[in-house]
Amino acid sequence: MEKKIRKVLMIIYIIAIISMVSASSFAYFTYLQVSNVSSNIDSSSAKINDLILFDIDNSINLNANEENFSKDKASLVQNMSASATLVTDEAKDVTYKYNLYFDVNKNTFEYTTDNKDAEIVLKVISPDGEEVTNIEGLNYVTVTDIQGNIIKGFDITKVKGRFYLANGYEINSNNNLNTVHNWDVSVTFVNFATEQNFNVGRELIGNLKIEQTM
Repeated sequence: MEKKIRKVLMIIYIIAIISMVSASSFAYFTYLQVSNVSSNIDSSSAKINDLILFDIDNSINLNANEENFSKDKASLVQNMSASATLVTDEAKDVTYKYNLYFDVNKNTFEYTTDNKDAEIVLKVISPDGEEVTNIEGLNYVTVTDIQGNIIKGFDITKVKGRFYLANGYEINSNNNLNTVHNWDVSVTFVNFATEQNFNVGRELIGNLKIEQTM
């Protein structure tokens, strides 16, 4: 009897996950991870333990060319986002932690100004709407583009590797059945008034990744 209940609940769980994805309409999912799923089901109460769902909606492929980057063009911007969702089986106060990091897999950009002004700028907005201004291994800078726009963020002009945007970030249910954290990330190729032909045709490829941690 308990085995039959477990099988039925797992079918319900799978249908629930499919429904969550379908409810997102035309969102493009590049990464979906389900964490902390327990195989132990209380057959008397028919409940499944807490779940943490992770989603990344895009990746960065920044490629400057003569069509999208010239003296009469705005700075080139690409956006991506990540979310962490805590789903509990009942209204209770529980806390989990996760890491959010940016992997730069390829980066061929160079500085073109004498002052080595940041040409590629990473901006991160946390779930509380505040801008992140401290990431280990990166420098927070301010630059102005050809149109007079002030751009703030982290200089990733020549960097490669992994950089943690959030380390051990807490997500708390606050007695809710469903708690969502949304992260907004952008990468900008700054269009300066100076000559930047050296970077035309160069490329940056990066991905957001998210994982549960202790």
